[in-house]
Amino acid sequence: IMSLLKHYFSLNSKHFQLKKKIEKAYSHSESDEEISKLKKLKLRIKDDKDRIKKALLNLISRGKLKGMKISEIKKVLKG
Repeated sequence: IMSLLKHYFSLNSKHFQLKKKIEKAYSHSESDEEISKLKKLKLRIKDDKDRIKKALLNLISRGKLKGMKISEIKKVLKG
């Protein structure tokens, strides 16, 4: 479970970095191909984040996270 959370945070960071790269690419008139490539990667990362989020919420609903602060995990996943 902790590895899922770490992976989620890692993907969240990558997603944010890609968002900034895309903004920079637009401001520097990068090629449409490069921007499209970055957007596709960002979408894949978002899909991975959503998949992990769903798995974690499923574990929470099934009571599999005993001993963890579930309210904190839920708060993180909402962001």
